[in-house]
Amino acid sequence: MVITVSETKGIKCQVGDLSLLVDPDKVGSADAVLYTAAKVPFETVPQNVVIGPGEYEISGIRVIGAGLERESDAKRIRTAYTAIVDGIRLCFLGLLGAEVSDDALDKLGETDILIVGAASGMDVKKVVQLARQMEPKIIIPLSNHKEFASELGQKPEKEEKWVGKLKDIETFNSKLIWLTEK
Repeated sequence: MVITVSETKGIKCQVGDLSLLVDPDKVGSADAVLYTAAKVPFETVPQNVVIGPGEYEISGIRVIGAGLERESDAKRIRTAYTAIVDGIRLCFLGLLGAEVSDDALDKLGETDILIVGAASGMDVKKVVQLARQMEPKIIIPLSNHKEFASELGQKPEKEEKWVGKLKDIETFNSKLIWLTEK
């Protein structure tokens, strides 16, 4: 699996020819696309796009969406996702602006790789506390990289991409990976 991040292209997870995008500006040719934040009402949604809570199967990728009620309203829906790709459980929380409910965490289940950020006004300490509670093997922050590193007591190297397999991460315990744009 290869994971990269880009401000306009979102988060990309690639395994061979299979690609998953999260929060891109444009859908493009990805096999599956997830949006952690979407305006309501939805326009026509392509078959490879997931918006909102529920359980989905797209191109062999199992996706579980849990609603983030504390951040959703009549104009916008926020959803956290767990996607199982090549045996790795990836959890995408997006840029958190409020705490995640226990019900949502239960729906998301176990996490191997947590990809999360803190929206403006959200305390990074609370996001790190949530990350510790979820016990992922790897944490990839989307924002506030230095604060995440400080809170976790780690000094990660900046990398353009993460490359690995499930067997590579089994011994990790909340290892921080700092991904930068190419």
